[in-house]
Amino acid sequence: MTPGKVVLAQVVVTLLSALAWAVFAREHAPSGWSAFFGGMVCFVPSGFFALRLWMSRGQPSVGGLVAGEAIKVFGTVALFVLVVVLYRDLRWVPMLVTFLLALKTYWVALAIR
Repeated sequence: MTPGKVVLAQVVVTLLSALAWAVFAREHAPSGWSAFFGGMVCFVPSGFFALRLWMSRGQPSVGGLVAGEAIKVFGTVALFVLVVVLYRDLRWVPMLVTFLLALKTYWVALAIR
């Protein structure tokens, strides 16, 4: 499974989880948005990392891979901080559950491979 397909799978998992939280949670809108933002914290840095891999496909290097992973980790932390600071109706459980679901997409992709 290519990195782009993994990111696409993360987006799909995020949308399905956000929809489920929006429909079944007691507080529909805040839970749905919190879930969406949690998934977004995962798939946005992953998308940038996949794009970086695709752009350097002619000259792959271990240093580039490590730098890309470091940028991904710092981007994830920065997005978490932004969501916590800027979204006042944040519901922690939907955000963290969706983040973990999107994060575990890597394991499913590895198992499918």
